[in-house]
Amino acid sequence: MPIVVMGHLLGGFTIVSLLLLLALRVRQQARQLKALLALPSDLLDTTSPALSPADAQKLQHAFDELDFEMSHQQVISVDAMKRANERATHEQQIKDSDAAELPPAFTPTKWLLTLAAFALITVVGQIMLGGWTAANYAAVVCTQLPLCEVDWLAQYDTSAFAPIQPEHASYQFGVLDYAQRVTIHVTHRIGAVVVCGVVGAFVWQLMRSPQYRRLATVITVVLVLQILLGITNVLAHLPLAVAVSHNLVGLILLLTVVAANYRLVLDYRQAQHNAAARLLSAKAWIAEEHHHG
Repeated sequence: MPIVVMGHLLGGFTIVSLLLLLALRVRQQARQLKALLALPSDLLDTTSPALSPADAQKLQHAFDELDFEMSHQQVISVDAMKRANERATHEQQIKDSDAAELPPAFTPTKWLLTLAAFALITVVGQIMLGGWTAANYAAVVCTQLPLCEVDWLAQYDTSAFAPIQPEHASYQFGVLDYAQRVTIHVTHRIGAVVVCGVVGAFVWQLMRSPQYRRLATVITVVLVLQILLGITNVLAHLPLAVAVSHNLVGLILLLTVVAANYRLVLDYRQAQHNAAARLLSAKAWIAEEHHHG
């Protein structure tokens, strides 16, 4: 049945996407652990004398990199250590204030996160349409570009998307009529236009930030390649090698958008964490100054 074929395709793509997320998460945790292990043991001793400005900054950077939950006692210990070394780092910060600084890293906005999620949804939806097109043997019913050679609008039949089709002895070569297959094919083309628009807007936003420019370039290249393969499928009447490549590149496009979503969410959470840490540090400094004042 077509629904089983499409479900099998989606299941495989989902497994690969989850494996990618797992790999990204493990890589991130490995980086966090490496940052912690790279700290000299005396930096973690809260009874030691005040740290040098360089060591204090190194410790601050390491804890900013960490993304795991700390116990209440650890938080108190780290906070006390930061306050103890605040005065030691203040002079160094004044000296460094005149130095040329790099522009601050771009912080993903909620709007960009929403656009990223929408791009992912549209890509998944297009993959579903592609699976439905292949499962119902509707890939070659239209052989002209950009529009189908028949009056597809007059023949558009939404029953073509019924997940459960009438029982047949065999579903090989499809059981839908011509109008229904044209409906599926044209909808897949419309979906491609939507994906190009949404993913294109997403890539445009990513290009505005140097830290995401490389990722945006990869997504753009994969998207263009996928479009070219889709056009070739229509004009060359679905050659096997091109059809398989179309599926493979579709998977790669999905993975790149998944990776982009993961990166943006991670950077957004890190920015929120850093902002909260700076706020707590400022409050602790004010409280200490008020106490000594």
